[in-house]
Amino acid sequence: MLAQLRAGHQVASFQTERRLQEEAQQRQQQQIEQLQQQTQQREQELRQLHGALSGANERLQQLDYWRNESEQLNRELRNQLEVNSAQEAGAA
Repeated sequence: MLAQLRAGHQVASFQTERRLQEEAQQRQQQQIEQLQQQTQQREQELRQLHGALSGANERLQQLDYWRNESEQLNRELRNQLEVNSAQEAGAA
């Protein structure tokens, strides 16, 4: 009788331990799934940011091109103004 009680207690103890381990495993699995979802979200955000950065870099390159063109035209205009001023001074 005492042996049966001990065996029953031991079985109950093992069952409780097993249930606790299964619950812990389920929590870990949920955490893993949550982390995987967060990782996927971060990867999507990173792709979006990369796309925005690429677009911004392209716009900056275009602006840089037009700034250089504008500076070149300003230099040419100043040179032409100097030539015109020199010609007017020589004609006067």
